[in-house]
Amino acid sequence: MYLTLSQLQAPPTLNFPFALGPLREALRVINIVLDCSECPKTSSIGMMNTALVNTLMQATAGRFRDVVDSIDQEADSATSEGKKKRFDLGVADQATMHLHTGMPDCPGRFAVELEPDEWRSMSKRVVKVEVVGNSEAQENSLLGLVEKLEKRQQRWHADPEKTEEAHRLIPINRCAEMAVKGDYHCLRFTGMVKDMIDMMTW
Repeated sequence: MYLTLSQLQAPPTLNFPFALGPLREALRVINIVLDCSECPKTSSIGMMNTALVNTLMQATAGRFRDVVDSIDQEADSATSEGKKKRFDLGVADQATMHLHTGMPDCPGRFAVELEPDEWRSMSKRVVKVEVVGNSEAQENSLLGLVEKLEKRQQRWHADPEKTEEAHRLIPINRCAEMAVKGDYHCLRFTGMVKDMIDMMTW
């Protein structure tokens, strides 16, 4: 997870669509960490897990925002130059996957030329699936993983043993009083990620 976070924090070197590769890997890592069976065994490790996942989610959301911004910049540049944008497509049906050659003449690959605003719209739709999901890929999107974290934290907080251990680690204070009301400090960070997603322009 630390390596993934370090890679996301490095200056971006790839534009759409290649920039999505590292982000998909980040989503995969987040999903694995959320399902960790060891972290919930002690509150101290559980809190570390939650803090790191929240940090990785924020970094991932920030990089997705960078990709969206770069799409706008490319489209605006093409518009000002009076150029069209190439959009490559491919057929990803499992039944015909063996027919792909990986070469320029691959029968499952084709490209279309689009006006800059059409390219902008299509490109953002691709990114949006990774960020908020669709009818087939909701749970593995960034938003889907944020909601998965929220549900996990609610389960952890509903466990009396975990709550008691957490109170031994963190004395009763304002944060603990707010938790009694259901305003968990750990979920405030997921709210920040949701805000970052809401501010993306599709």
